[in-house]
Amino acid sequence: MPGGDSILDWLKQRHPGSHGNADYSAHFFRRCDHLLGDHGTIGLLATNTIAQGDTRATGLQALVASGTKIYAATRSMPWPGDAAVAVSVVHLEKGRCHSQRLTLDGVDVPEINSRLRAGSERPDPVKLKANEDKSFQGTTILGMGFTLTPDERDRLVAKNPKNAERIFPYLGGDEINSSPTQSFERYVINFGDLSLEEAGRWPDLLQLVREKVKPERDKNNRETYRTYWWHFGEKRPALAAAVAPLSRCLVASRHTKHLCFVFQPVQRVFSEATNVFAFSQGGHFASFSLASTKPGPVCCPPR
Repeated sequence: MPGGDSILDWLKQRHPGSHGNADYSAHFFRRCDHLLGDHGTIGLLATNTIAQGDTRATGLQALVASGTKIYAATRSMPWPGDAAVAVSVVHLEKGRCHSQRLTLDGVDVPEINSRLRAGSERPDPVKLKANEDKSFQGTTILGMGFTLTPDERDRLVAKNPKNAERIFPYLGGDEINSSPTQSFERYVINFGDLSLEEAGRWPDLLQLVREKVKPERDKNNRETYRTYWWHFGEKRPALAAAVAPLSRCLVASRHTKHLCFVFQPVQRVFSEATNVFAFSQGGHFASFSLASTKPGPVCCPPR
């Protein structure tokens, strides 16, 4: 078995149809299924992302498609150790096992699908062409040294009002879900695509980034991150282009059980913990919500 950067390529080769974005737990599930041989049962515990997104497609969806059966599952429970994380417990069988009961969260059900829901397996939703280039993951700044407290921001602007040109509000998933007004306590220094020479027009800010971000970037394996240490790690240019004509956009946390969509001004930096939607009108939001195949709990504070 290889190590380092080649392990992902090896896993994808070993498990055809797998996604590079899947959690490693999906590959453990497939390996354990292989080790069962033609007949057997197994119970595994994983974070509840095992039934979501690319991890589901790589793991449980592939196993169910191959004939493996989920005969019992607990969709979400606290990790039995100290970590504050929710996990799923999944029991699988293959071959001549013939479980008499199928249970989901302790309740008898006729069938359990790869989403850990009662019911038969169903096709994945098809992407809507009309919504292409309308949703994005937020910016990965890759360096908390870019961030400032309100007091730090105020001191820098008082020292040189020009510094305000490169300091923006910084909004993450916590701010969206924990405050009805999405109040924030963080700002972020943003040089965009400026060259190092151009960024030098804000010497106070550049010096902070040089002191707080560059030492960590110098250790990064990716050459681009080391070379352009004053840039965000993933600037999301497509996101910036999509929201540029708008005065506001829809934002939701990426890490939440209950979705909360809020309108936010576009003149801020949205963290990688958010999903950003290039919609500015209430009618767009209604259309977006109706496109969902199975709406879940949604909180929509008035704006």
